[in-house]
Amino acid sequence: LRKKKEILQLMGCVAYMKRGLLTSPYKHFFAPSSWPDLADLFWREGCETVGLESQKPLAICVTAGIKALPTLLKFATVMQGRLAEWGKSGTLPVEVDLGPECQYHSVFICPVSREQASLENPPMMMQCGHVLCEQALRKLSRSGGRFKCPYCPVQVSLQGSLRLTF
Repeated sequence: LRKKKEILQLMGCVAYMKRGLLTSPYKHFFAPSSWPDLADLFWREGCETVGLESQKPLAICVTAGIKALPTLLKFATVMQGRLAEWGKSGTLPVEVDLGPECQYHSVFICPVSREQASLENPPMMMQCGHVLCEQALRKLSRSGGRFKCPYCPVQVSLQGSLRLTF
């Protein structure tokens, strides 16, 4: 069991509920100075439980910007006379390594159709948890009934699939 020691200590608090928690051996849990640490702990554990990044979005953006700045400054120096040309392309012609903690894949490519998901063809999560684009699901469920997931033996249906938003 993860965090067994902490759970046992919190269970020990129950014994002191009627006598007074502030005079118990567990009073350090209720000290006002420990609330920020507890709030941070709950935030991290909650995010980890549901599979989300525990770092705040603004902190992630600032970290990514700080990591990318040296590469971008070097690029700007090299391209100083040709910045107008580069501005028309809309993408960076240099690779900026942000490290694994700042890498996200905001574009979904359907593993069946090999097409990028869009508003017209959104990603859909099947009952088994695998994700395909809606058009691929429609092709697999030609009759509109149940079909086998292409990645596992679970029988799924288009009607039971959830539309995902990125």
